[in-house]
Amino acid sequence: MSGFLHSTYPPDPGAEIRRWVLDDPTQLLPLRGDLRIIASGRLAPQDADDGMLAEGLMLVATELASNVFKHATPPATVLLRHAAGSVVLDVADHDPLVEPAYAVASGHRGHGGRGLHLARRLATDLGWYATDDTKHVWARFAFPG
Repeated sequence: MSGFLHSTYPPDPGAEIRRWVLDDPTQLLPLRGDLRIIASGRLAPQDADDGMLAEGLMLVATELASNVFKHATPPATVLLRHAAGSVVLDVADHDPLVEPAYAVASGHRGHGGRGLHLARRLATDLGWYATDDTKHVWARFAFPG
């Protein structure tokens, strides 16, 4: 993947599994718990390492939703979809005119700026698109195994 986030709809966004609307950052912890249960219970094939899928989903969802509260206009709408051989995590905000961009890492721990970098490393594919009133950042995760 290049150093820039590409503007495109996700390939095969799939069928909706679950949707969350987060009004404030305190809702990130319950989101992580829900994603762990879903990923561990019904997403990956039985012989796959669903723990890795769950960890990746939880981390990326938290990072992308956190970006909504730091850099965009809440609420954050988190959508999980099941596509052939993968899942797509889509996080929307209400600031469609501001394109997502990779932050320049400060080199200091705890200063943030690594959310999109982490998503790029953990996801199979990453991109974004805008509609008239929302911006969506999506990450696709292929099933392990």
